[in-house]
Amino acid sequence: MATFKQKQKKQQNQAIVIGIFLVCLFVGAFYGYKQIFKGKEDVYTERDLDTNCPSNGPDAYTAIVIDQSEGFPKNQVQQIRAMFGAWLAGRTEDILESSLDQDPSQFNKKAFDSNTIIQLYVMDKDALNTDDGLKPILSICRGPLPEDVSKAQSLFVNKKLLGEKLKELVEKLDEELGKLLVEYEQDTSPIIETITALSASDFAVDMDKPHYLIMVSDMVQYGGKDKYSQFPKYGNFTLDYDEWKENYQNTFGSLRDVEWQIIYLNRVGDPDFEGAQTREHQNFWNEFFRKSLYAGDGRFIVR
Repeated sequence: MATFKQKQKKQQNQAIVIGIFLVCLFVGAFYGYKQIFKGKEDVYTERDLDTNCPSNGPDAYTAIVIDQSEGFPKNQVQQIRAMFGAWLAGRTEDILESSLDQDPSQFNKKAFDSNTIIQLYVMDKDALNTDDGLKPILSICRGPLPEDVSKAQSLFVNKKLLGEKLKELVEKLDEELGKLLVEYEQDTSPIIETITALSASDFAVDMDKPHYLIMVSDMVQYGGKDKYSQFPKYGNFTLDYDEWKENYQNTFGSLRDVEWQIIYLNRVGDPDFEGAQTREHQNFWNEFFRKSLYAGDGRFIVR
């Protein structure tokens, strides 16, 4: 017959075995959780109701700047809206089908990664002359794509709801683009002033995080009478960066390490733009971004 000490020893051993089992169970469950959500932590990220951004702030910043100084042909408007819809939804391969006739690899997919805040700005002189400075007219974050959710995660995450939320965000951006890409003309094209203002806007925060700039513009600068112009028919014309810097640079800013893309709207055939959009013109902006703003890599997507 077992003694009291023997029973006590047996109970202790059982307790140790149970303890080891529970520890192993916890470690296994934790490891399984980490494997399921490895690289997909944003699936369960708590989000701001207005912007859909993580409550603790976005992971990156993307500014889309629309140039309203000249009107947009109707077919160009449709193409641009289709392009951004595919881009935001992570379907850059569909951009070819949007009649832009571009290699989809040219489009920086990182600019619309999950948890990146997308800020939509308009380029016009009225926006530059406000007391508050340049402000985005739309700020939204894209959450995870439905296809980002693994089979294991789909047990806990409603992929249909993710799809509906993505559709809602794409439609929201498309609606705002539709308002901006209208037949609208101004007497100035303050491109340099807008970019400089952007360097002091809500876009130029958390600069230790990735930043991306996308401009939809013909990039032909015209600051107004007696100011710097990239229209040959007006005075003060030059496309030489060094000459511009010596004679006309009167605003300064920094977009250090910001990756940029120009959706370069081609005005070929328009007599007002004759001699303006040349290789030298693109070279000017390459130097401007690199030398004046200390920006990162950039490219032109000619449309």
